Amino acid sequence: MSLIPTSSACMTLTALLILGACDGEAGTDAGGLPPDGAIERDAASREDAGEDASVAPVAWIGEALASCTRPGEAGGTARGMDLRRVDIDLDVFPEARCADGTGAVFYVRRASAPGSAARWLIQLQGGGACSSPDSCAQRWCSEGTNFGADKLSSQFAPEAGTRAEGVLAARPDNPFQTWNHVFVHYCSSDLWTGRQAEVELDATHPIDAEPVRFRAAFQGASIVDAVVATLRGEAGSVMAGPDALPDLDEADEVVLAGASAGGAGVIYNLDRVAADLREHNVACDGATCPLSVYGLIDSIYGVRLDRLDFSSSSLCAEGLCTWEAFSRADDAAKRAIWAPSLDDSCDAWHAAEGSPDGFRCTDNAYVIEHHVTTPFILRMGLTDSLIGGGMAERGFSVPERGGAAIDIGLFAELVSEQLVALPDLPRTANEGASMTRSPGVYGPACPKHETLSDGPNTYAVRVEVSGTPVSFAELIQAWRADAGGVTSAVTVPGVNPSTCP
Repeated sequence: MSLIPTSSACMTLTALLILGACDGEAGTDAGGLPPDGAIERDAASREDAGEDASVAPVAWIGEALASCTRPGEAGGTARGMDLRRVDIDLDVFPEARCADGTGAVFYVRRASAPGSAARWLIQLQGGGACSSPDSCAQRWCSEGTNFGADKLSSQFAPEAGTRAEGVLAARPDNPFQTWNHVFVHYCSSDLWTGRQAEVELDATHPIDAEPVRFRAAFQGASIVDAVVATLRGEAGSVMAGPDALPDLDEADEVVLAGASAGGAGVIYNLDRVAADLREHNVACDGATCPLSVYGLIDSIYGVRLDRLDFSSSSLCAEGLCTWEAFSRADDAAKRAIWAPSLDDSCDAWHAAEGSPDGFRCTDNAYVIEHHVTTPFILRMGLTDSLIGGGMAERGFSVPERGGAAIDIGLFAELVSEQLVALPDLPRTANEGASMTRSPGVYGPACPKHETLSDGPNTYAVRVEVSGTPVSFAELIQAWRADAGGVTSAVTVPGVNPSTCP
């Protein structure tokens, strides 16, 4: 077990520019206390994880900070009965643990139409990240952030089920309406990348300012792997009973979706999950594989860091005065605390090319633009209030705009330019030769951050293309059909408008 001291400077870009604003996704029913039985299940989960009761280890984060435990006001998992809860079996997947040592959970609903039995939508929940001891302690206590302990634990996850909203909603204009639905509760706070089984952290207590040491696990990537494996035919409870799910290995179409931190999870897990699904699919035989796997990424693609002047930002006071200095610190922080499983081909490509820029493999925008080779659809609001607002608050300027300070209007211009260029990735990306098709792109000039779980912002938004309003659902259907419909709908400020709820 490694020990990581407290650090204030090395926080991830997500934490600095997205989470630091404390505006999070709209608060859903996160609950004020763990549901009945959660404490007992917590203890059982730790026994299942193989801990020796005769040894007194450093306390888990939830034990060390028990006096200030508080779920967040943002990004909770809503109680409901649309999707039923499944607990990961820690006897089979001992590494699939939340940050506080509890077992990971997810929610499922079987396909509602026979013709959709082989189609799956797997959504990774969002909710930011913590990549320093202090930021994780603050998150557990929901101190200085709208997120809380529910993003580090399954104790607060709804006991029976959750509501189906956004892309999981059973509504006729949803392209995924009748599919098998899976919603994975986010409890690792590592952008779904971690492989850190256990790490000791020294922090300052968020309330009394005293030193505190605790241990935590960051195993988001392991949780993703365990969910996929559990959905296979040999799995127990998911495949049993009157509402048993079909066998994931018999799928013909699988979408891995996520927004905000969940979108980052798609970025870093998509290629690996796609390869794993193809390896086990019953219809795949070598190069012959009819299985379609693609990603749905939302609210995680901001202005590229190399377009920004950091010397004018508040980060320069911490010694991070260039995008490279920040990116290297960001990369080092993530790798130290999370032991992340990233996009494998990114690290491999940089090693093969002898490139000194391997630190960019933890940069969301860079990985999207160069190393995600599995097809995907990307949505990004041009006036995203959390990401755009966070960049403006930090005081960045933009050299290519004469050193103008970034505001939400300039943020929209820059992101629009990047989105318009994304369909050219097979030609421009480092790994473009491995990309089989151009991504679908949807860029409305709308402020809502994290839209995949929000009905109005999933279905009521329109982007005008050649005089015709195009919805996100229509673009998804056109991209899936690949028959000449609109697959890129991006508002260019001052040229074509958007309609927002």
